[in-house]
Amino acid sequence: MPAVVPGAGSVAEGNAGTTNLVVPVSLTFPSTSAVSARWSTEFISHGSAIDEAQPDVDYTPVSGAVSFAPGTTTATVTIPVHGDTIPEGDEYVVVAFGSPVSATIGGFYGLGFGTITNDDFAVVDPGGASIPEGQAGTSDLELPVTLSKPAAVPVTVQWNTLFVEGASAVQATPGVDYTPASGTVAFAPGETAKTVTISVIGDQEVEPGQWIVVSFHTPTGPGRVGGYYGFGFGFIANDD
Repeated sequence: MPAVVPGAGSVAEGNAGTTNLVVPVSLTFPSTSAVSARWSTEFISHGSAIDEAQPDVDYTPVSGAVSFAPGTTTATVTIPVHGDTIPEGDEYVVVAFGSPVSATIGGFYGLGFGTITNDDFAVVDPGGASIPEGQAGTSDLELPVTLSKPAAVPVTVQWNTLFVEGASAVQATPGVDYTPASGTVAFAPGETAKTVTISVIGDQEVEPGQWIVVSFHTPTGPGRVGGYYGFGFGFIANDD
């Protein structure tokens, strides 16, 4: 006798209206008879995880029957997901399968899972910039930082220059080629572009161009750090 095996699906939440979360269901092998099973979304209210989706808030509770015609092994069930603009973690929906006809229930206790991926976070993207070194004194290297979309609430991220020992012969030396620095980038609601400033120290030494690595981390609000491991890069072009 074949087994009905629930699978897992995912869908982006969206910002409004409803989107269909499709959870696949399979049969372990084709049957010569029609196969069916009942299913329903389940909310595990006692001791549930904080990332469990809320019925009637994050999705519409639904139930029904899934059917496999003779010879078929794949089917799906559909759950309406409610879009919103609330920054939150990804959430999951549990779908329970039971009451099989001409089959048994397989998988993990007959449970299928749907993931609602949140798309309301704004991504902080560090950029790159260059500046001539100069012959003396200091010059300001302005490194751009952007937010992937405007946020409704403030977004902040911490940053600091980073020297990686032994990483590269053309890595700028803190205290010699530039002044080590750190700070906070703050995006007010609606803002998407900022800069951080690094003081470059000029000299008359003939040397190759050098790199400064700037690490961005610890975002707050609906912010997430993107880019290459959260690094921005400044280039000091030698002019000697």
